[in-house]
Amino acid sequence: MLPNVMRKSLVVSLFTLMLLLSACSAGALDAPAREVEISDAAALTAQDNLFGIFATGEATLTEAELSSFLTRLLEANSGAGQPMESVVAWIEPSSLHLRATLKEDVLLPGQANTADLVGQLVLVDGQLQLELAQAAAAGLVFGDTALEAVANQINENLAALLPALPLTIAQETGLLSIALGGGDMPAAAADAETIAGIVVAATEAETPEFTTLLQAVEVAGFAQLLSGEGPYTVFAPTDAAFAALPPGMLDRLISSVISTQAVLQYHVLDGAYMAADVVALDGQAVPTLFGAPLSISVDGETVLINGTIQVVQTDIIASNGVIHVIDTVLVPER
Repeated sequence: MLPNVMRKSLVVSLFTLMLLLSACSAGALDAPAREVEISDAAALTAQDNLFGIFATGEATLTEAELSSFLTRLLEANSGAGQPMESVVAWIEPSSLHLRATLKEDVLLPGQANTADLVGQLVLVDGQLQLELAQAAAAGLVFGDTALEAVANQINENLAALLPALPLTIAQETGLLSIALGGGDMPAAAADAETIAGIVVAATEAETPEFTTLLQAVEVAGFAQLLSGEGPYTVFAPTDAAFAALPPGMLDRLISSVISTQAVLQYHVLDGAYMAADVVALDGQAVPTLFGAPLSISVDGETVLINGTIQVVQTDIIASNGVIHVIDTVLVPER
């Protein structure tokens, strides 16, 4: 029922929690006491909702659904080499609680032990991460060093499960909502000399140039990505380039978060490639954030992308990379 990669990631995270007990200090953790009903039906609903995010763009999980999903993940990994029995989750407006029930003798002989974690789901450069505030097991509370190590392990797994997906999250009592896309471009990005800020400024110029590109960035939720550290190289299509797409294609593109993200990722390289660097790549293929590469060729003084798409302006320098303007929208084959 559940993907192997997700099973492995969650198990590794909780194994890390067990192994770090030597760094704990004495104390107690005030975890919620109420029970959450665990069921196969709730686990399947959660799984459908999470996978449906790629089609609908959003998912909402109740406490019972999230707890049941996590429990079934752990149970799928139960056995002689696995220490966990179950997990219960509580969703609060400002925190996420997880309580893992461990098998007997995992921590202390002759006891069934529990491990409690309290944290908050946050977004870091568009990546969903757990900001862990406290963790405890067997009457011991984790020290700061162990707490950070556990959070890092969990966040590495989250990054592996959700690579480069810009998300928005909302926590209410009993409900966790996750959505693709980051909403409107943040005002901070518009004021900064980042790639995102330059795109915004170009739409506010006397002759706007990147209006449709900005719309696509907002639909995809890539404002945080393009205002993050980078560095990135963006091949930016003009409004005329978007207008030249086949009839109806732009509307279909903008109506789908996933399609918009795929197309925009196909326009972005990891790293800052100035015009001279791009010219030096003549005859080579360069991987994009989408995964599929772009082929670079030079014809006289003209740089061509994928054989026909012309770079019409180069070296628009941003604080987190560089923009090169192109005359046609790059559309990946898949």
